[in-house]
Amino acid sequence: MSKTSTSKGSVKTGSGKGDPLEGFSPGPMFYDTKKFPRGFNKYGEFTKDEANLLHTYGHELLDLEKGEKKPDNKAQKQFLAVCRGERAAETFIEKTWMKYLDRLNRKPKVVNAFGSSTQVNEGDSMVVPADLEEDLDDE
Repeated sequence: MSKTSTSKGSVKTGSGKGDPLEGFSPGPMFYDTKKFPRGFNKYGEFTKDEANLLHTYGHELLDLEKGEKKPDNKAQKQFLAVCRGERAAETFIEKTWMKYLDRLNRKPKVVNAFGSSTQVNEGDSMVVPADLEEDLDDE
C-alpha cells in the first residue's frame, strides 16, 4: 500500500499502480454533522483510512456529485459515472464515497429483547399488546 500525504495527514491509497487520489484535491476538512456528528472514525462504520479520505476530500466529492463543480479530469468524470450508477466503483476514493452514501441512506435498526432486529421507518407506529396497554393506561 502506498500513502499520499496531505496537510491533514496521510491516506493509504491501495496498490502501487498509480495514485487513486490523482485528479482530486484536498480541501478544507469535511464533516457530516447530521449523520456523523462525532466524526467518521467514531462510529465503527469506516476504517481510519476511509475516515481520513472523507475528511480530506469530502468537500470536492460532494460538490462533484451535486453538480456544483464540473469534472476537471478523467478521474473526476469516472467518479461521476460511479455516482450515477453507470459503472462500478473501482478506486479507493470511489469505493469509500459509495460506502459513505450507503451509510447515509441506511435505515436504523432496532434490536428487541429477543435478539432479532427490525428496520424502523419514519412514521411507523408501535404495536402494544392489549395486556400491556392496560398497564400503561393505569400510569
